[in-house]
Amino acid sequence: MHPSALVIVNLPERPQPAYSSQTTMRIWWPLALFALFPYVSRAEGRTTTEVCNERQATAVGQIACELAQTLKAESQPMRVVVREVTSTAAVEHRAELARRLAAALAGQLGPNARLADPALDERALAHTPGSEATVVLAIELSRDRFSVNAELYAGAPGFWERFRPSRPGAALRAQAARSIDAELAGYLPPVKLVLTRIDKARIDEPSVALACGDLDGDGAIEIVSVGRRRIQVGRIRGGSFEAELSRAWSELSEVAPRPLREPLATASILAPNVFRVGITDRADGLDLDARLAPVARHAGLVPTWFGACASVVFNGFSSEQSACGKKPNPNSSAGSIDALAGARVVRRDGSSSEVRLSRQPNAELQIDVAGKRVPLDEKVGTSLAVGDLDGDGQPELITTLDTLDPSADAVVVRTLTTEGKLVEAFRTSVPAGVRAVAVCPSEGELLKPLVIATGDGLWIAR
Repeated sequence: MHPSALVIVNLPERPQPAYSSQTTMRIWWPLALFALFPYVSRAEGRTTTEVCNERQATAVGQIACELAQTLKAESQPMRVVVREVTSTAAVEHRAELARRLAAALAGQLGPNARLADPALDERALAHTPGSEATVVLAIELSRDRFSVNAELYAGAPGFWERFRPSRPGAALRAQAARSIDAELAGYLPPVKLVLTRIDKARIDEPSVALACGDLDGDGAIEIVSVGRRRIQVGRIRGGSFEAELSRAWSELSEVAPRPLREPLATASILAPNVFRVGITDRADGLDLDARLAPVARHAGLVPTWFGACASVVFNGFSSEQSACGKKPNPNSSAGSIDALAGARVVRRDGSSSEVRLSRQPNAELQIDVAGKRVPLDEKVGTSLAVGDLDGDGQPELITTLDTLDPSADAVVVRTLTTEGKLVEAFRTSVPAGVRAVAVCPSEGELLKPLVIATGDGLWIAR
């Protein structure tokens, strides 16, 4: 889950002649409108990355969608070729990945796009006379990141341009990246689902909810800690959580009319520059940008999963979910839940499914996978998370123990197999008690880290 923002650079090939004021106005008013586009998008709370993440379930599909938004020309024929694939994957796996991404991008570009013959040299493609434009891709796949650089070369070069000794420059360049999912992990050597170490850090305010990911799109992972007084974004350095950004709840939302005695909170990074958070202490759920400034407000609701929100009832969240843009139904007779978690899990074959966890007031865990119920006999605590820790396409369910004694608490990790069975992978004791847990993106050859908020600080379990 950490896509990066799309970067576009326009490179003029030759100096432009002077224009009259009337002609200049005809040229510059569309450019001025284009310059305002990011502000319109921000006001609507929808970025290209967020839209593509919702439309496409896999990292390959999301990157193809994001690149196509920049490179697409409605009527211009295009051909797509992959220049190189940089990875530790086997040669045949690199070739398959190149074919799959190129095919996905050609499909996103429309009916006038096609795959070029991979045996042809991309330099020759870029120079070949004709009406087709050429999209050249450079792919890089590592254990923690999948990034693609794209260059668009215009078709039908002029007569004299064909005799240039140097290669013509790209008309457009774009870049997009994602953390790897199970489909991409299938091209790499497997990761063992084994806990190797735990790092501990101090934090000055106890966490009620956590999120972990690339919030600002710079490629680095941030931890978001939601407390009762404020929201903090930072990293672990020298055994302490160092906040780089902090906003008080009093600056963001009014106090809830009926706050719960023990607060419940949710937090999720939807895309770079889009962070969704809610807490029962406050009247509104919020969408925040990477600077923790509000971009959308969900009055009377707490965000749950996959764009849905829930109202707050006397003992937790309403089990009835609805779109965050809708007002809560005060007459709803739905039941309640006091903890939840969810994730969209991608399998090795590129298919995906939504996994949802919700804890009932009697401590029973309800597990829904693509609309099907999975039973679990053991009761659980109120800290839940879902993620594919080893990238094998089988999700891990992270729960805690149903205990009032913090010293008896533990984090339990179970794998939900493709056969629908729950198999415990490992558990680790947390003597200070668990307050919240979140799954981070992959950072190398180890399993995805877990961030655990305890009674005395933060743990990073790898």
